[in-house]
Amino acid sequence: MKTKVIHTLITIFSLTAVIHATTIPELTLEELVLNSTNIILAKVVSSHSYQNDHPSRVYTDITLEVDKSYKGTLPSGENLTITMYGGTLNGYTTILVGAPSFQIGQSSVLFLRKIEAPPPEKAHYGVIGLFQGKYDVTVDKHTGSQVVMRNNNPIPLKIGKNGNKINLTKSAPITLSQFITYVRKYIQ
Repeated sequence: MKTKVIHTLITIFSLTAVIHATTIPELTLEELVLNSTNIILAKVVSSHSYQNDHPSRVYTDITLEVDKSYKGTLPSGENLTITMYGGTLNGYTTILVGAPSFQIGQSSVLFLRKIEAPPPEKAHYGVIGLFQGKYDVTVDKHTGSQVVMRNNNPIPLKIGKNGNKINLTKSAPITLSQFITYVRKYIQ
């Protein structure tokens, strides 16, 4: 009986550790803005997957062309690279649950953090909060205006600590200008 209880407790604690390890804390729009070095509207122009430090790990560099910069000093027309853990290479796929997905030609508002690299390497960028730092931008068929929605995520976005939320789903997107108005409230 004691052995069964001990095995049960070990199993429960093991599952708790796994669940905790995959938890992504919810970030408010305010936290996304404050933790970002750069906030941009950009289009994916290419992607390249590769192996780095371990033969079973695949990384993907996504090249973006900046359309507009809302925070930071990245000029329009400049290309930059974001590095994501995961991708497919030589028939081997690595997936990071919660990571945003990117498609060539897709435009998005991205909340980025600059990652400095020692020379001669170039600095690159990471997306803040995984999927929480990427918002797809599309054109509304009925109005012709650019709209913003979360990347396959039905969870409303908390604006700030006050708990106000906005829905950013395919059925309830907001215009790009409305979204940027919310963002600018927190840029210092």
